[in-house]
Amino acid sequence: MQNVLYNSTYVYNSTIDVLIKEDVYNKSPYIRSAGFGAGGAPTDFYGANNFGASGGKVIYNGQSYIVLVNFKAGFIYKKLFQNSVNAENYVIRLNVPNMPPAYYPLNSVFNAANATDNSRSLVRVTKWLPYDLNTKVSGVIKYLGAPRRDVKVEVVIRKEDLAGSDSSTTRFTATTDGDGVYSFNKLPPLKFGSTISMVLTDKTIRPVAFTDAVKFNDSLTINKNIDLVNRIYSIMGRVVDKTGLPVINALVTVEGDSTSQQVRTTAEGFYALKAYSTNNKITYTLDGFTPVEKSMGAPGLTTSYALNASQWKGLFMQGNSIYFYKKQRSVDEVTADVLGIGTGTMESVFDIYFKDEVLVGIQRMDDMVFDVQKGKVNMVIRFGGKTVNANLTLSTGLSLSTKNAETFTIPLEKGHYTVQLDPFDEDAAFVPFTAEFDITANNTTSIAIALTAGVRLRGTVSNSITNKPIDSALVTVKDMPFESLTKADGKYLIILPKLQEFEFEFTNRRYNASDTSYYTPTADKTVDYKLELRDSTLPYIETIAGFPVNVTKQVKGGSASSYLISGKLFVDKNGIFSPDSSNNSLTFRNISVNVTSGAKNALPSADINFEEGSLTTTAFGFAPIEIEGFPQIQMKGLKNSSGNVTYDHCVIGGGEITLKLSEAKSVASLPIKLTDATLKINDSSLNKEDDERAKRGVGRFNYVYTAPDYKINALNEDQSFSMEFEEPGTTVTKNIGGKAATVDEKYLAVPLGVITTLYVEKSEASLDKDGLALNGYLQFPKLVGAKMPDSGKVVIDKFLIGENFSITELTFKVSKKKP
Repeated sequence: MQNVLYNSTYVYNSTIDVLIKEDVYNKSPYIRSAGFGAGGAPTDFYGANNFGASGGKVIYNGQSYIVLVNFKAGFIYKKLFQNSVNAENYVIRLNVPNMPPAYYPLNSVFNAANATDNSRSLVRVTKWLPYDLNTKVSGVIKYLGAPRRDVKVEVVIRKEDLAGSDSSTTRFTATTDGDGVYSFNKLPPLKFGSTISMVLTDKTIRPVAFTDAVKFNDSLTINKNIDLVNRIYSIMGRVVDKTGLPVINALVTVEGDSTSQQVRTTAEGFYALKAYSTNNKITYTLDGFTPVEKSMGAPGLTTSYALNASQWKGLFMQGNSIYFYKKQRSVDEVTADVLGIGTGTMESVFDIYFKDEVLVGIQRMDDMVFDVQKGKVNMVIRFGGKTVNANLTLSTGLSLSTKNAETFTIPLEKGHYTVQLDPFDEDAAFVPFTAEFDITANNTTSIAIALTAGVRLRGTVSNSITNKPIDSALVTVKDMPFESLTKADGKYLIILPKLQEFEFEFTNRRYNASDTSYYTPTADKTVDYKLELRDSTLPYIETIAGFPVNVTKQVKGGSASSYLISGKLFVDKNGIFSPDSSNNSLTFRNISVNVTSGAKNALPSADINFEEGSLTTTAFGFAPIEIEGFPQIQMKGLKNSSGNVTYDHCVIGGGEITLKLSEAKSVASLPIKLTDATLKINDSSLNKEDDERAKRGVGRFNYVYTAPDYKINALNEDQSFSMEFEEPGTTVTKNIGGKAATVDEKYLAVPLGVITTLYVEKSEASLDKDGLALNGYLQFPKLVGAKMPDSGKVVIDKFLIGENFSITELTFKVSKKKP
């Protein structure tokens, strides 16, 4: 045997063991008779005893071997092998002082030479033995079947698994290339059976790292291919008061795995969240209450693999929250709208809600009960001087029947509400009525309502060719809250005020809408309408560039894939704005779109200008506003990398958005009241050319609404704002953001309650994703027992109105020079 090299350096004092498979040894009397493997010390070729003691067992690659002989490098021996044909039964073990042993299968190192002994092939080993025990791990990482580049791969090895003392590093990092390939070529020597833990990070998929592992079983080269699976858990529950009624707008947060997600409860008190594991805490926060924390886990946790839409819904429906809700509301099903995760059935939103995710579990949380202090509303409702049975719908979504009660009472939380009364049946032909009122804790609000008699407009909607009645035809009155949906008999009924002219429209998704009809009711009238059945070969369009639409008219255009359509486009909530569901649609008429036969998503042929250019919405979670675009709200395409305008991804809005802030009397939780003002936001990036916007990402074109699946930009350095106030009795516009010329124009007075006024310094206000930050001072009256400066002014360095309707930072500085 020749010498040993380690890192290009000779290794001295090394010894070599020759190992043979135990079963072969037991069948080889020739080897045993030569004294090998029996614990003795056989002589070498020259008769000298230069060998160490033999014997003992070694496990290599899961098989048992016998140590035939131990000797130093450079010696010659005989009788050790029967012939080279049996080389696969032998292993050379190299022992290096203070280092783990290295193993070499004999057939990978020997050189066979011809001999004259009956032409028998003798084994002759003349080989430099490289001492390299570095473990190599490599493979390909894929996501959704495609190689994934720029995945950070970190392998972690426990110190107790190291086979030597030559490595102090136990964490190693690599990044996948364009083909998804990663490799580690010099991991330290490991013990047999060691576990190599793997942490894979790709935050473009999810914020939490993926994990995997591989075993070391004496193979120095390990191939580990990994398919990333974005496993997710669905958490659902409800927040209620002690009477079982929903608590609206409670904040629910799930925290764990170094991530945090939060939502607010819906009008029915429900919430839906996601988590990447079951190691999470869920916190419930409600103004005036200490936050309550709960953990995920049994008994409401069900885990599986790749749950489908039906299983997801079925498991959730087993919870007590759903049982009591269905009983309370007398409904048979819980929709995605009730949960706040979309529109329609739970099954219909499954693929959108869990896009590119694999649902592996559902957590049904027990009802979170808060002892909410409530007030109540007493309503005395009369029609023609008598009690009446009416359908009553609150802005919370609660729907009840008055059942001819003399006084109808409802317990409610503190807040502002609207209520709508509709006829329970056509015997009570009163005009639908809407009222607003406020509730304070432990007090009763009384309302007297005298309903107005109306005129019945009724009839049948039928097919213009077959005269068969049309089910689910919607009869609407423009700019009025009056509508009726036909049933299987095609009949509709609407009750209207007398002596006013109204504009009607009749629609059904399979029919083209009727021409606009006008009617000035003076007495009950029957009007039948016929609708033209839409060509059944036309594709059924549900979205335009990904935005939901309701198509009321559709005809073929000039080419095979071109169509002229009319209808409404709907905008959904995003990270900054939450449109009011009663005013979240934009009307379009006779616009040209392209769509392949059978497809549901249409692409505009040109930019779309909408007829109605304003939306009622809530900004930043607290400010009631109205959005207008300049020159008007429109849908616009973007240029792709080739410079061509494409409508695959569209944006809605205008370069400059005006937000009209209403006085916040109706928002009881808002800590201050804003005088009527206009907040103008301008984004300099929106004024750049389309190709520049495309380079930055399609979501950057418009600040307000972006196409589905594209992230909304938060306020950033490209955006500026100004707030203009028109003070009562003047035409002077006060501008936060502009420098004031005089002391009188420096501040805006905002009353806080009865005795305190907040003076906002107009030139020092700021707006960001956290809310509206105001500087100024508080003016107090003289308070008995309180030490106040003579002026009664307390300076505020920063007053931040956040999304949770609270003062998140309030600092006072009082001095003689700066009161």
